[in-house]
Amino acid sequence: MRTGVEMAKVEDEELFAEIEKYVTKLDKDAQIFTKQISIFSKSTKASADATQEMAKSFSGLSENTYPNTDLGAAGRLAAMMNNVAKGMLGISSTLEEKNSAETNQVEAVIQDFANDVTSVKLALRRRKEKLYRLTTKLNRITKVGEKLDRMKEATVNADAIAIQAQEGTLVEAREEANAAQVEFEIVSGRVIREFDWYRNVVDLKLRKIVNCFCAVQKEYNAKLDEGWGRVLASADVKVDAKVASC
Repeated sequence: MRTGVEMAKVEDEELFAEIEKYVTKLDKDAQIFTKQISIFSKSTKASADATQEMAKSFSGLSENTYPNTDLGAAGRLAAMMNNVAKGMLGISSTLEEKNSAETNQVEAVIQDFANDVTSVKLALRRRKEKLYRLTTKLNRITKVGEKLDRMKEATVNADAIAIQAQEGTLVEAREEANAAQVEFEIVSGRVIREFDWYRNVVDLKLRKIVNCFCAVQKEYNAKLDEGWGRVLASADVKVDAKVASC
């Protein structure tokens, strides 16, 4: 659609200006949601990978003990390291599951919301295209009419046939403008009806995003807390408090 053209004035333009302002804000928020959940899930994936690597290191430490004669202490340390490694592998697995849920569940509901916003944006764009078409048709009436007036004012050597042809062009321009007006009103009416429905959709899907995101975090963070609790229990640290505390 061309720009720089002053659009024809229509009665509901203020309403549509408010709708467009509202949808533009929704679109920005949808983009933020999409970007941030992607960062969130990548962070979870990175944590899963890092935890797995640390588990491997702890597992390796279980086979690397001090060269001393206290085999009992060395064996207990090795067993503890091995248990810690197993626990952390479980935590890594939970983080992988959390990452999958963030990707397949949370990202999906956010994308669904973003798709709805895009649909409304396209509907508003179609309306603008129809308004632009109506504007060009109305401008054509003005131009044809002005030319006809000039032809009629030129009484000397006036060409009756040319004037008649121009009058026919004016009738044609008015018919096209009327058709464009009907198309524009149909599209505008459809957008208003759909937007009344869309407001309820926004309410429902924003609630769904909050519910899905929070539910995933609550479920898997609880599992992670349990996992870390088991790791701490398996460590069974019995050394100086200054060393044991982190």
